[in-house]
Amino acid sequence: MKKTRTMQFQLLCITVVAIIFISLLVGGISIFEFDQYVQSSTGSMLDALCDKESERINSLFGGMENSVRVMASYVLDFYETEADVADEAKRAEVEENAAVMFIDVAKFTEGAIAYHLRFNPELFGGTAGFYYSKRADNGEFCQYPTTDLNRYDESDTDAVGWFWQPYRAGEAVWIMPYNYKGTGTRMISFAKPLYFEEKFIGVVGMDFDYTAITNRIDEIRVHDNGFAFLAHGDHIAYHKDVALKDTTPDFSKDYEQSSRDLRNGMTLVLLAHKGDLRSIRYGVELSVAATILILLAVAVLATVIAVRRFASPLVRLAESAVKLSGGDYNVETVQSGIEEIEVLNSAFVKMAEQLSAHDKYQHRLAYRDALTGLRNVASFKAWQEDFSPATDGGVKKFGIVVLDINFLKETNDKFGHSIGDRVIVAAARTISYVFKRSPVFRIGGDEFVVVLQGHDLEDHVDLIHQMQEKAKEEYIAFGESLVPVSIAYGVAIYGDNGEESFSDVFNRADAKMYENKKAMKDTITV
Repeated sequence: MKKTRTMQFQLLCITVVAIIFISLLVGGISIFEFDQYVQSSTGSMLDALCDKESERINSLFGGMENSVRVMASYVLDFYETEADVADEAKRAEVEENAAVMFIDVAKFTEGAIAYHLRFNPELFGGTAGFYYSKRADNGEFCQYPTTDLNRYDESDTDAVGWFWQPYRAGEAVWIMPYNYKGTGTRMISFAKPLYFEEKFIGVVGMDFDYTAITNRIDEIRVHDNGFAFLAHGDHIAYHKDVALKDTTPDFSKDYEQSSRDLRNGMTLVLLAHKGDLRSIRYGVELSVAATILILLAVAVLATVIAVRRFASPLVRLAESAVKLSGGDYNVETVQSGIEEIEVLNSAFVKMAEQLSAHDKYQHRLAYRDALTGLRNVASFKAWQEDFSPATDGGVKKFGIVVLDINFLKETNDKFGHSIGDRVIVAAARTISYVFKRSPVFRIGGDEFVVVLQGHDLEDHVDLIHQMQEKAKEEYIAFGESLVPVSIAYGVAIYGDNGEESFSDVFNRADAKMYENKKAMKDTITV
C-alpha cells in the first residue's frame, strides 16, 4: 500500500509539475504574443478605424458636392450664347425652371437645409435669384427673401461668404462652419461659381445642417476613454466636450492619435487613451494568471480539466495571437469567458457589420440621373415597388405617360453624342416643365416616364398638347444646322382595361408610345 501511495504521490507531483510547467509555458507565450500583438497593432487598428470613419464622413460630403454639381450643370444647360449671360429674360427662365428642379435634389440630399441660386449682382442687382430654406415645423422647403449682396462687405463671411468665396476662388469651395445671420443656424455650405465662356453668371450652392456632420463625429467610439474631433488647420473645429480653440492642444502624452484629411478641408482626428490600451493587456495577463492558480489548486483533476477548459483555449488563444501578430485577421473566435478577449472579438464583428452597412449605404446613393437631373431608373424601380393603387376607400386613379425621343440615334450618328446629349437635356427640360406636379423619371437613354395623379391626370390631354407645342420650339444649334427636339408619347390610365397591375398600365402606355412614334416618323427629319 505504501508503494502504491508513493507512486500516486510521485504521479501527483509529476502531474502538478507538468501542469505548472505547461500552464506557465502556454500562459507565458499567450501573454507575450498577445502583448506584442497589441503593441504592434494598436496603431494599425486605430488607423483602420480612422480610415473607415473618414470614408463614411467623406461619402456624406461627396453626396452633398454631387447635388450642387447636378444643380450647376442644370443651370448652365440653359445658356447657349454669351449674350444670354446678361439677358433678363434668360435669367427669369433659368430662375423659374431651377426653382422647380432644385427642390427634388435637396430632398434627396442628406443634411440639406437650404439651397440658393444667386446671379451676378453687377448684372441684375444685389437680390437677383432665389433662396429656399427648410421649415422647422414641417420639413418643407420654402422660398425666403434673398440677401442683398450689395449691402455687405465681401469680407463678412457669415452674411455673404457663401457667394464671394467661390467667386474669388474661381471654383467650387466648401464654406467652413458659420452661424447664418438670417436664422442663427450653424451650417456648412458648398457653393460653385457659374461661368459661361468665362463670363460670371452667379453662384449655386447648398447649405447643410452642421449637426449632420457633428452627429457622426459623436457616434465614433474609441475604446472607453478615447474620442474623435474635427480640426481645421491648427485649431479644433468641433469637439462635443471641448470648446473651440485657436490651437489644438497636445494630446500625445496620454493618447495615441490617428488623423485623416476630409474632402471639405477639415481633418478627422481619433485619439485612443493609452490607459485603455494598457487595460486590455493587463486584463488578459491577470486572467491568464488566475487560470494558472486554478490549475494549481485542482491538482490531478486539473489534468483533464486543463486540457478541455483551460489548456485548449490558451493554446488557441496563443495561435490566434501569433496569427494576429503576423497580420492574419481571419482567426478563430475563442469563447474563453475572458471579458477583454470577447470584447475584442465583438469589436471585430461590429466593425465588419458597420463596413457591410456602409457598403449598402453606398449602393443606395445616386438616385438622380447625372445628365438631366431627373430621377433615374433605380429611383423609378423603388417608386414602383412602394406604389400601390389601393386606398382605404377603394382604388385611386393614376396614369402613366411613356415618352421617347425621336431620331436620337440619327442625331448621334450625324452630329455626335454631345449634340445627342443636349437633345436629351432639352427633352427632359420640356417634359419636367410641363409636368411640374408629377414624378418624372429617365429610365433609358432616350426614354422617360411620367406618373400622372391628381390634377395632372385630369388635365393630361392639355398637358400633352402643351408638351408637343413646347417641343416644337426646342432646337439645338449645330453650326448652321438646327436639330429638332421631337418626343413621341403614349398614355395609359389605370382601370381603362379593368383591374390590372402597374406593369400592365406601363406596357399599354409603352405600346401606344411606339404607335405614336411610328405615326410621327415621317413628319420630322434630321
